[in-house]
Amino acid sequence: MNMYIKIKIKPKNKSYIVLPIHYNHIIQGFIYNNIDENLAEFLHEKGYLNNKRSFKMFTFSNVKGKYKINKKKKEIVFEDQIELLVSSPIEKFCRTFASNMLIKEEHILNNQQIEIVSIEVKEHKRSFEKLRLLSPIVMYSTIKKENGKKYTYYYRPGDAEYNELITNNLRKKYKSYYNKEPDNGLVKIMPINNLRFNLVKYKGFIIKGYTGLIKISGPKDLVKLGMETGLGSKNSQGFGFVKAL
Repeated sequence: MNMYIKIKIKPKNKSYIVLPIHYNHIIQGFIYNNIDENLAEFLHEKGYLNNKRSFKMFTFSNVKGKYKINKKKKEIVFEDQIELLVSSPIEKFCRTFASNMLIKEEHILNNQQIEIVSIEVKEHKRSFEKLRLLSPIVMYSTIKKENGKKYTYYYRPGDAEYNELITNNLRKKYKSYYNKEPDNGLVKIMPINNLRFNLVKYKGFIIKGYTGLIKISGPKDLVKLGMETGLGSKNSQGFGFVKAL
């Protein structure tokens, strides 16, 4: 499809929207509740499989808007409206999410009534060279220590192994979704500026990633899929959303 959805949301009965500081699971649940019910169940319970790996094939951006942080309550208070971008290569996903945003009489976000200000279905640019990460890109390996305990090592764009890991991840996604092998070649990611480190808690787990500007090159089918479904890991939890400049 090569499309993404841009929605603007405002509170219905208040002048603000409150989210927890680590809100990814709230947005993920909102998305699942607003796509086709059977598709939501399939993605949540099974997804597209490649050996033991399951891919949900969607991603979303960080929430954008004017805000204040209440450290005591560990909340973000968004003043007036917020903006969210959602992307997937699944046509039914995009169609039903967009239609539900328009036709549902009531929308609830974090137990708050909200209104949809606008919704736009937009096309990812065909020029992929320069991208902005609108949610953190995450790439990691689970490594076993000498004592047998496992720990998670998070990589930074520019690390020696990074491009190979990104490429292998995209190849697995491609094969799981299209059921065929993609073109050969390495997807290369190069930071343009000093990337910002992000630490996000998702249902009690700590996830580390980076946002900022990157350059990307490689097989077009893999890069295109990365645009649609997110780069790196944990995309359906709100990581790896990229937008071409």
